[in-house]
Amino acid sequence: MKTIYHNISRALMLLAASASLLGILSSCDKETEPYATAAETDSPKILNTNLLDPKDGQPYGLPTIHRDENFKFDVIVTPAQYTTVEWFVNGEKVFEGNSIDMALIAGDYDVKILATTTKGLTTWRECSLTVLPLDSDPTLVDNPKNRWFTIGDTKTVEFSNTPDIAKMFLGGAEINGFTFENGKLTFTVPQMDEGSYLLVIQTADGTKYGCGKVTVSQEKYVDPGVQETVLWEGATNINWGDSNVLIPAAALEPFIGKEISLHFEIFEEEYHAVRVTTTDWKYDLVGQIDGFESYSSPFTFNYTAEHHQAVVERGGMLVVGFGYRLTKVSVMENVGPKEATLWEGEIVTDWDNSKVLLEPSVVAPFAGKQLVVYFEIVDAEYHSFRVINDDWSCDIVPQIDGFESHSSPYVIDY
Repeated sequence: MKTIYHNISRALMLLAASASLLGILSSCDKETEPYATAAETDSPKILNTNLLDPKDGQPYGLPTIHRDENFKFDVIVTPAQYTTVEWFVNGEKVFEGNSIDMALIAGDYDVKILATTTKGLTTWRECSLTVLPLDSDPTLVDNPKNRWFTIGDTKTVEFSNTPDIAKMFLGGAEINGFTFENGKLTFTVPQMDEGSYLLVIQTADGTKYGCGKVTVSQEKYVDPGVQETVLWEGATNINWGDSNVLIPAAALEPFIGKEISLHFEIFEEEYHAVRVTTTDWKYDLVGQIDGFESYSSPFTFNYTAEHHQAVVERGGMLVVGFGYRLTKVSVMENVGPKEATLWEGEIVTDWDNSKVLLEPSVVAPFAGKQLVVYFEIVDAEYHSFRVINDDWSCDIVPQIDGFESHSSPYVIDY
């Protein structure tokens, strides 16, 4: 069994599971008014015992389903005859009534159940729902960089099981001008509010597939295994000797043998060039490159021991050229993961008969971190995964059936 570890900014956690189904939903007689004396002026109540309040700011997780199953749920309210129930999925009203039964494409959803009386009194429950794709569905290759979209950038994402993509949608809005070739979709991320959005693709036969949520941000993606040291930051329009950026030799000394990155923006000029030299312009670290507009930011080069000797002797490193704005000079370094093993061993989980328990004192230092679970799927009638507190009253990860479709490791935001 692989070691469970704490990633660069994060940590680790719990178990994997396979065994017999545990029923967690309770049933009620929908025809019975729970409080016969409830009046029109009373505040509404949602009486379901299978709808828990949020825990530590996290909404209650509804049972996970596959996309070929309808989302079905019954809500019990009082005063029943005076109360209307509305259902909102990702902020959009999708249904009105006590019993919902609707199809959803694969993805992660925020579900709000709003109960309102004829007198305008309200109560609600906020939940989360995960709808899993089928094994044969087109899916987005699942890694953090693939799910990070920087506004204005040309983005290429990779899919599996995708014969063709005819349309794509981000947060419900159609994205035009994309290309799709060899399983890779390339497009320009549009101007939109930063946030988390459901990515949807449509194949040539008109079928839509949910590909889970992606992050849309103004910021560039930073690999959690990469450490950035900023040597200079600003906004300088590079114009040969009239306007350039100097990096002192002392600042560069710790980074001999490392990659130095020049972050830049191209602006309208008759031509564009970059050159990295010394203060006397007599030793080039990067010889002059004309046609610099064809390069993407950041531009990187290796800072060698020979470079450093020349920079020390000649008073520093000078970034020059023409037709671009330099915004940052930094060093990107690969760093290994820091490991904090909370549990290690080999156990075939079987609900309460065989499980892994981590005491609160063990996991408490890693609140707000990412916990990583390594597992192997064993032969069993079916496979299910759930992470819960010791008295089974609060889900950290709601039950996921069909867990054999997930690959190891499973990552939890704790």
